[in-house]
Amino acid sequence: MNIKLLNSIVNKISSYPLTLVFILVANSLFANPVSNNSTTDWNTASGWIPSGIPNLVIWNGTQHVVVSHNKTSGSLIVKNGNSIRVTSGTILTINGNLTLGYSSSLTVDIGGTLIITGSLLATNSPSTITIDGVLNVGGNYSVSTSGVTHNHSGFVSVGGNMSVIGNTNIKVLGGSVAITGQLKLGNNGVMSGCSGRVNYGSYNINACGFSYLKCCSSKRGTGCGTTPPPPSGMDFSNCAAPPPCNSIGGTVLSGTTVCSGSNSGTLSLLGENGSVLRWEKTTNNWSDITNISNTSNSQEYTDITESTKYRAVVRDGGCPQAISSEVTITVDAASVGGVVSSSANVCSGSNSGTLEVTGQTGDVVRWEKTTNNWVDAIIISNTTSTQDYNDLTATTKYRAIIQSGACSEAISNEATITVDAVSVAGVVSSSANVCSGSNSGTLEVTGQTGDVVRWEKTTNNWVDAIIISNTTSTQDYNDLTATTKCR
Repeated sequence: MNIKLLNSIVNKISSYPLTLVFILVANSLFANPVSNNSTTDWNTASGWIPSGIPNLVIWNGTQHVVVSHNKTSGSLIVKNGNSIRVTSGTILTINGNLTLGYSSSLTVDIGGTLIITGSLLATNSPSTITIDGVLNVGGNYSVSTSGVTHNHSGFVSVGGNMSVIGNTNIKVLGGSVAITGQLKLGNNGVMSGCSGRVNYGSYNINACGFSYLKCCSSKRGTGCGTTPPPPSGMDFSNCAAPPPCNSIGGTVLSGTTVCSGSNSGTLSLLGENGSVLRWEKTTNNWSDITNISNTSNSQEYTDITESTKYRAVVRDGGCPQAISSEVTITVDAASVGGVVSSSANVCSGSNSGTLEVTGQTGDVVRWEKTTNNWVDAIIISNTTSTQDYNDLTATTKYRAIIQSGACSEAISNEATITVDAVSVAGVVSSSANVCSGSNSGTLEVTGQTGDVVRWEKTTNNWVDAIIISNTTSTQDYNDLTATTKCR
């Protein structure tokens, strides 16, 4: 190989770093992005929470990804030469860190939101970030490489520190950057703009290392005769301190209790100062957050099945965001009537027992009974799970009425206490005188209440009773040889 020719090519390429970026993107194939420490093909459901394939567009033969509806993932690495783009109306939440590889890029369109609960790490030269929408970094925003171009015309908030080290220009193009911790610029790290603002908790800007805050052509930094910047932030249009921040989250109205699966309502945000960036909800007290693409002052809910908290996120201009009060929609399980046990047959006027309802969901609000199959229902003021009955004289049905919180009442099954009339033996006819050994006849019982369960006879005035297996109302006798009584 011609070494001189190779060196010439390398020297020319190194003088045009942006050209190198686009050549790599257009003509090279790179590994898939990495999710949760394992290679993930963006065309499969793996790595996405909730599961399912996002609405992605892949172009140029590489793993460039456009996320165009709300998604949540764990820590992501955008591998060398790949890019990720969040479109308008979309919220991508990364529960962890986002790491940009060599020649990778990140774009958030106007109206799009990227939430990173961990840190944003751009530590592999070069990379490109364009934020026209909202970027919310919970941890640190770290840039420590050369050839980096980060354009911020939208809203960027950093919960930790922002460090820009090494031949890097962070351009604030009319947007805002709000840093809770320290802004550190070093080794030719520059943040510049002619409009927009940056706020920070503190700063460490090494002007002797050619690092500055630049408002158009004016430089601000520390050391080497450079004018220091304002103590907590700078307006890029005039190098002065920006106007005070006044983001107020406001109050969300109003919480309520609803029945699972069949509910709806509208929450309202009052008393805020600033624009609504989004709404958030959770079912586990904010351990996991679902972002809602809604920038209005009202948020609807429909047919939720578990208790859910809601809140709004508000920002005043380029200031740090503020969170509203939270409101809880408490969800009660649907009422289930349960089962009443046990039906029974009893004798009229002298009976007692206890019914019990089991398997219900909700509280017993009352019991009901009827003697005419619910044409008329008699309300019983009893809110326990058991119901006594005593000395019933008519067949009676019972049921329990159950209600779970805000849900409609449910009715248990019914139990029937069947009441039998008091047994009446009746009259047996007719007595007769017959000749021993040659006789026959039929006795009949009449006027009884109840069923004949057997007949009995005796020849010694019931000292001994002989049972006759006969359940009819008549009893024959034949060829008796001794005087016999029957009943």
